[in-house]
Amino acid sequence: MPLRPRRCAHCDTDFQPRRRTARFCSARCRVAAHRAVRRVLDPPPVRVRLTVDELYLLRDGVGLLVDAGQQDAQALFDRLGALLDAMD
Repeated sequence: MPLRPRRCAHCDTDFQPRRRTARFCSARCRVAAHRAVRRVLDPPPVRVRLTVDELYLLRDGVGLLVDAGQQDAQALFDRLGALLDAMD
């Protein structure tokens, strides 16, 4: 029994499938669709270069967050703000 024409899930063109489970008109569209999904779900890592002062600020900020367990959130933000102001 011949299969009905379908629309490609990537390029949106009509094609004649060779099997019941075909979703793409070609291997090129299949690979392009897979890569597009991967770019969204697994973006490449962002490289950040920090100065020594920024590294110390980050360390102190993380320490405040770890110690903050039972502290008021506003007090924590105030202390982090003071650390940021000290950087300027």
